Order: sequence, then structure tokens, then C-alpha cells
Amino acid sequence: MMSFDDMNRRLTEIENRYKEDVKDTVQEVGYMIETQAKYNTPEMTGELRRSITTDNVEQNENVTMVTGGTTKKYAEAVENGHRTKNGGFVQGQFYMDTAIEQVKPQAERMLNEMFVNLFR
Repeated sequence: MMSFDDMNRRLTEIENRYKEDVKDTVQEVGYMIETQAKYNTPEMTGELRRSITTDNVEQNENVTMVTGGTTKKYAEAVENGHRTKNGGFVQGQFYMDTAIEQVKPQAERMLNEMFVNLFR
């Protein structure tokens, strides 16, 4: 049987490993979304694709998140659609939203696997 001190040390190890594993997994998911978004992005000049990036993971006590995006001002118009000068409307391409939805099942599997492996 484990002593209280041994149990406490083991829980601390699990907590520290959990934080690192979550951070690594979230970063990997961010890169997967970036890759898929680049694949989904319509290519005219390639500038929009090349501008899509993933930032580093930010982690605090309650939240672990990764951000990313593009530096191109017209990216939102390509993603969501926009009005034209003559009153028409260009449909959005939803390259980023689609990428998130495409990656979501794999991200959920990765996180579940991480949790299972945490207690091994």
C-alpha cells in the first residue's frame, strides 16, 4: 500500500505530466488546423495560404489554448464572404471553419488517448 507521501508525489507527477501533455497535444492540434486550413484555402496568388500560422500555446490554471490565423486583411472576406461594389455577394470559402471541423474528430481522439495514457 502506498503511503500518503508517496501518493501525494505520484499525484503531483501526474498533474505536471498532464499540463505538459495537454500543452503538447493542443499545440499539435493547432498545427493540424493550420495545415488543413492551408489546404482548404483557395489559391490565387498563394499569399493567403502562406500567411496562415499557428502561435504558441498559452496555458493558465483553467485554460490551455492555441491561437493562429493570418496577417492578410482580406482573409475574413474570403472566409465569410463579402459584398461587391455592384451590390452582389461573393460566398465565403470557410477555409478556417472547415479546417476546425475536419480536425475536430482527430483532436478528440488525441485528447482521449492522452487522458488514458496519463494514468498508465
